Amino acid sequence: MSQTDTYTMNDGRHIPVFGFGTAELEGDEATQSTADALEMGYRLVDTSPNYGNEVEVGKGIQSALEKGLSREALFLSTKVEPEDMSKDGVLQSVEESLSR
Repeated sequence: MSQTDTYTMNDGRHIPVFGFGTAELEGDEATQSTADALEMGYRLVDTSPNYGNEVEVGKGIQSALEKGLSREALFLSTKVEPEDMSKDGVLQSVEESLSR
């Protein structure tokens, strides 16, 4: 498998097999590493509110978007806490992650 391999989703879109994980990244390192990964060709970024770096990862994504990366080409995955596993809880959790 390569970095450009994808899986086909039910709606016909293609999601990358490999993504850039951000679990161990902090501060400016999270921002720069995320921007660098996107520049190198990653199109899936994995994060979580528990990592404590969603704001910094978001800054890295924003940097890549400002350099011409298409938002439609990017996939972002995150986690939802067990206590948020209701319809409203999931929606709120996702909205909070996206705002960070």
